Amino acid sequence: MTILHFLRPASLLCCCLVLLTSCNTGESETLRFAFQNRTGSALPVIAAGQDLFRHEGLEIRKLRFSSGPECFEALHTGSADIASMGDAAAVIALSRNPSLVLLASHSSGEHRHRIMVPGTSRLHDPQDLKGKRIGIKKGTSTYGAFLKFLDTNAIDPSSVTIVDLSPPSMGDALISGSLDAFVASEPTPSAAEQRGARELATLGGLGNTYPIVLLTRKRMVDERPDDIRKLTRALQRAAVFIETNHDSAAAIMARATGLGRQETSQAMMRHDYQLELNETTLQSLQQTAEFLHSQGTIPIEPDIRQRSSAEFLPSGHVEQGRSRKDSE
Repeated sequence: MTILHFLRPASLLCCCLVLLTSCNTGESETLRFAFQNRTGSALPVIAAGQDLFRHEGLEIRKLRFSSGPECFEALHTGSADIASMGDAAAVIALSRNPSLVLLASHSSGEHRHRIMVPGTSRLHDPQDLKGKRIGIKKGTSTYGAFLKFLDTNAIDPSSVTIVDLSPPSMGDALISGSLDAFVASEPTPSAAEQRGARELATLGGLGNTYPIVLLTRKRMVDERPDDIRKLTRALQRAAVFIETNHDSAAAIMARATGLGRQETSQAMMRHDYQLELNETTLQSLQQTAEFLHSQGTIPIEPDIRQRSSAEFLPSGHVEQGRSRKDSE
């Protein structure tokens, strides 16, 4: 069974959202934005919390989900206009849906995914994971990175028992003993540390920054380019806010994630919050695509460069990617 099987359960929920949003014809200009209340999505969370979208003259409908695959399904089924998701979910999305366009990365961090074990655990080395029950959300950036981690450490995936689990449930499962370890992105590892868990390893050092990106449909690019620019300008304002008001930003994210302010601040330090589409991001996404293809997760590798458009980045942040003019 591949990651694709685990992207479908959210489809029913997303279809319901389509029906609900289509009933309100008075909000035809509202942009429906799918993202997560997670540390890696600080730019969308802060932009929404600080009313930065409205400051740019854009009305958005916030669609909050608990994982990247759910955000993709919202976009794929038509209940979202733009969606944020991690690298693995984005690559799978681009592979499945040829109408999707990569707009930008808004966060990254090679150490943002961590393997956590109980504080008293005897697991101390990656090889100790063999034969153990490991909680992880399949179809996510974390899952793709963990497969690469296993491959790099010469660990056969069949030698571990993967338990498909949503991040909010991982801490309880670890503390109760039903898991030997879990793998997740922030803030889940930091929340577990508050309860006595410890880090076994990060998924860093594998040549990937694990970017969290924005995807939209080509129809949006063609029909609502100004609204996309308003959204990216609002996200850029959020990036500046984080850089110049880190304590205030941490307080906002602490309320959003339920994590303590100090722990939130430390978790945010594992991320680089920039709105960009640079060579490092493109190479990281291409590496993820090549690996997922080699694992049989996706049938073909999407051409990341051909499917990206940097024209909507705020002035001064265009580094790589193709503009529509280049693609015509």
